[in-house]
Amino acid sequence: MQEGPWLVPTMNLVDLLPNKDHPEGRLTPHETTKDLQTYLKNLFDKNYDELWAKTPEKEKRKNDLTELKARITKNAVKETEKDPKAKLYEQRLGDLAEIRVMKMLKIALDGIPSLVLRGVKTFHDFPKTLEKAGIQFSNRNEHDIIVLVPRGDILCVRYIEVKRQIVMPWDKEGKKLHDGLIKGMYVQLQKDITAFYELFPDFHPCQVDLQVIGALPFSS
Repeated sequence: MQEGPWLVPTMNLVDLLPNKDHPEGRLTPHETTKDLQTYLKNLFDKNYDELWAKTPEKEKRKNDLTELKARITKNAVKETEKDPKAKLYEQRLGDLAEIRVMKMLKIALDGIPSLVLRGVKTFHDFPKTLEKAGIQFSNRNEHDIIVLVPRGDILCVRYIEVKRQIVMPWDKEGKKLHDGLIKGMYVQLQKDITAFYELFPDFHPCQVDLQVIGALPFSS
């Protein structure tokens, strides 16, 4: 479904289309993120109940069942995460975070000449062209969002890395923001700067206003 060039949700076509492992296809285009959430929650509950049923009655009669329930929950999560839709759900949440940032950019850039790119894999998309030009990248990474805005004879470039604390259907609400998420963002932003100057080594610093930004659209 396309609401406009800014609001195109991405999907993994391997998951959508029939293939040798899944003749019927794994996910229909009409299956929403909410559908995936409900499916995974029901699957987790099923796995939990089955593991509880297999637990010896002696363990169930203990006064404190906290440790037992925690162990069963951990094993139920492992079983549920084996389902391909668990990974797809995580990807979908990441997509929604980027789409939210894109919506805000659309408002902020209204009426301003600009180019906004999402999910850019420069080396992956143009390998032969870059090789012929003698351009080598230190890291072949993906850039979440790139914003290009001309300002006189200066090109304003903004790399935006979008992160989201993933809350799975079986997680408790209010999950603490993982420290590794912020560290990973800083590492990625440093790679963005390096990638730009490796791709455009002839740009004079006076001609470019380059900034990198980290966005956590679903975090308070």
